[in-house]
Amino acid sequence: MFGKNFDDALSIRKLNTDIWEIGVHISDVSHYIKEGSLLDKEAYLRATSIYFVGKVIPMFPKILSNDLCSLQPKKDKLSFSYIFNINSKGEILKSWFGKTIIRSDRKFTYEEVQCIIDQKKGDYYEDIYTLFSFSKILIQNRLKNGGIYLEKVEVKFHLDEENNPISLHLEKNNDAHRLIEEFMLLTNRKISEFVSLNLNGIPSNKLYIYRVHDKPDFQKILSLKKIIEPLGYFLDLKNLKTAINHLLKQIKGKPEQNMIENLILRSMSKAKYSTKNIGHYGLSFIYYTHFTSPIRRYSDIIAHRLLYYYLNNNKNEKYKLKTIECYEEQSQHCSYKERLAIDIEREFLKFIQVKYIIKFIGKEFYGIITGFTDWSVYIDLLLFQTEGMVRLRDIKEDSYILNSNNYSIIGKKRRKTYYLGDKVKVKLMDVNIEKKQIILDWLDD
Repeated sequence: MFGKNFDDALSIRKLNTDIWEIGVHISDVSHYIKEGSLLDKEAYLRATSIYFVGKVIPMFPKILSNDLCSLQPKKDKLSFSYIFNINSKGEILKSWFGKTIIRSDRKFTYEEVQCIIDQKKGDYYEDIYTLFSFSKILIQNRLKNGGIYLEKVEVKFHLDEENNPISLHLEKNNDAHRLIEEFMLLTNRKISEFVSLNLNGIPSNKLYIYRVHDKPDFQKILSLKKIIEPLGYFLDLKNLKTAINHLLKQIKGKPEQNMIENLILRSMSKAKYSTKNIGHYGLSFIYYTHFTSPIRRYSDIIAHRLLYYYLNNNKNEKYKLKTIECYEEQSQHCSYKERLAIDIEREFLKFIQVKYIIKFIGKEFYGIITGFTDWSVYIDLLLFQTEGMVRLRDIKEDSYILNSNNYSIIGKKRRKTYYLGDKVKVKLMDVNIEKKQIILDWLDD
């Protein structure tokens, strides 16, 4: 078992020289939450847990999320499991879905697992390293099929007793994170395929809730192409997914990495929930759902209830199938609440970043230009991964105007041009906590 959430666990055992049995076990939240109950109605209203720096607003009361539904080690716990046999080539030979009772041996943090992978020793080393090896095969297969491989850096803060930020560090996904992520992606895909396809591979036309992701907007991709070209990068629009993955490799470790990754994300459509399956563009999956986080996402509870209904050959008396219009309405509600939660989390993170950066007023930093308006330049401060602003009229070295393409500014006297992605030196002048604004001063070359 890994990570801070206790809603998933992994099991593995070797069956013979070439075949392993792997189990992905997800907390059986739907067993405890009767549809239509007050708990269920409140969970649906919230639709998701909201995560702040140092705090969470859970979808369920803590007695459920942290205790009863939590897959704590050394305790018998109810779970919904996907168990499959896999060979050394990463080929899945057979699968089973159903409700189980599990007793996990050990809870690991991501840091502990990463240490075991790096040092090649430690508790359950062979099991963990085998899972890690399979996760690498799953990643390779996903990329071969056209999946986009985007790794984001997360800004993490340490808070004091009064919840003031005292230090910051940037956290990247490591092998331990990827290990878990790949098995959760596999589970979400396989469950979706199980419901959606008959044994002969023909669509079953069964009702289900999908996690869908549409193709990117062509105009936004065209804008991305124009923005990155002055920086020396090229985007082949005919083979877009391959081109994006190649671009992501090229920018890795470069100062402009964060800016270009954000531009790629903005050019993509937003993933959402729907009963109308159009596939998942970013993952390159034809069938995909959210099943693996029922403690923090209501969409997963809907997916659990429907799967159990179908596993019981539509004879589950506790659950009555509703109309497609009803599930579509629930899907839209979950999508809306998810976007709301993401916006709230981003706003709060920006507030903490601005609060933290006050102590550095008067200091000089390097940043990357991330945007222009008629009156200002936006700059990503590399050390803090947060955006500040320089007013064009405050740039002393020259008088700058915005080029018609909005991707650069040009000086009237020296004719020097600055593009998106250029590295510049700035001084932190002022901070407005209420407006969450960081005011910078442009330093001469």
